[in-house]
Amino acid sequence: MKIEAVTTDKFGFKRKIRAFEVGEDVIGAQSIVIGGEPCTESFLGFGVALTGSSCYLLSRAEKATRERVLAETFGKGGLNLSLARVSVGASDYSPELYCYEDKEGNFSVEKDKEYVLPALKEALRVNRGLKFFCAPWSPPGRMKTGGAMCGGFMREKFLEEYAAYYCNFLAAYKKEGIDIFALTAQNEPETDQSGRMPACLFSPELEAKFVLILREKMKEYGLNPEIWLCDHNFSYIGRVLWQLREFPELQNAVNGAAFHYYGGGADLTDVLREKYPKLVWHFTEGGPRLYDNYDTDWCKWGVTICRALNHGAKSFTGWNLLLDETGAPNIGPFFCGGLLTLNSQSGELSYSGQYRALAHFSPAITRGAKVFPCKVRDFAAMETSAYPAAELACEATAVIDEKGAFHLFYANPTKNKKQIVFKRANKAFYFEAMPDSLTSFTVEG
Repeated sequence: MKIEAVTTDKFGFKRKIRAFEVGEDVIGAQSIVIGGEPCTESFLGFGVALTGSSCYLLSRAEKATRERVLAETFGKGGLNLSLARVSVGASDYSPELYCYEDKEGNFSVEKDKEYVLPALKEALRVNRGLKFFCAPWSPPGRMKTGGAMCGGFMREKFLEEYAAYYCNFLAAYKKEGIDIFALTAQNEPETDQSGRMPACLFSPELEAKFVLILREKMKEYGLNPEIWLCDHNFSYIGRVLWQLREFPELQNAVNGAAFHYYGGGADLTDVLREKYPKLVWHFTEGGPRLYDNYDTDWCKWGVTICRALNHGAKSFTGWNLLLDETGAPNIGPFFCGGLLTLNSQSGELSYSGQYRALAHFSPAITRGAKVFPCKVRDFAAMETSAYPAAELACEATAVIDEKGAFHLFYANPTKNKKQIVFKRANKAFYFEAMPDSLTSFTVEG
């Protein structure tokens, strides 16, 4: 039996620490209780968004830099990411504002051939198992109230036409060698971002109607990608439940739902899994903040990933792969950072805390892995003497990969060192975690 534990904290990135089997209880230590049944039978993978901005920077980077970025994210020797999110037309993280039709209504993806499609193809060459999914930030402006891509509502009379537009995009990308395996109707349909960026308000009823039309239209085109509802915050779970209740035929048209982490938490999805066990959910957006502990927030992402996996996430995808030191280029009001940063002046690469967190999870939790929910029992957290200055709770999740190896992931967001004990196959194991740390523990054999 081989035991290995590595941790990321202020003392180093994935440094080895001591971990061993114990023959008796360490009564005062934290205990991690691992669920007996998997909450996800076959995990799909981790991913990142190949936004227009990321693709643009890759196209302008030196060949060696571009190859390094793609190898360190999609390569087996890097993060081994296996999913990539793509925008249908411009998003707020695109270097220019555009859709796929000209003023005469002629459809073309020619714009994407400049820098988007070349980047997608190069990423696919690095990882042949890479799967692409997509979302529009806005339909063509003429299909919306206000007549512009920035802001406004989707208009019902254009749903059929928009479904054909979407299918034309899917078919054009497939012809280019990029086969989209899943899609959403609209990125963040509950906001138009006050007209500051490509965005569209898409009511729950209109999205449901559009999805049903789109599913039928795709059959005409010989296309069959998965469809995921929502693609907005966890707090909008009620929207999805209403759609499935009011349009029961959606259960045969969609494969699940997609959520972002900007509002609510992964626990809100439990009701979806209880009511509609055949549907799955995906974490489809969440990335570093440029001016908020950009390169040191690995523990935040460790907690976020553990919670998502414990509540049945089928996949986990971040946000921009690559941006510069100012979070550019973009069309919008937000200060997002890339998974990696490419300095526009020096050409140097730097890494986010999210990258360092994914370096624990993604290489181990490959496609097909079984995920087991975990509960952390901490005597210190049960004490009331610290009120009201309570800390974030520690989180853990466990996985058995396709080769049968066992992995435990543990995030300690507190200011205290933690002693941890957990049991696996009638054996007890012990390790220690420093404050603000993320640890991965592996048992083989």
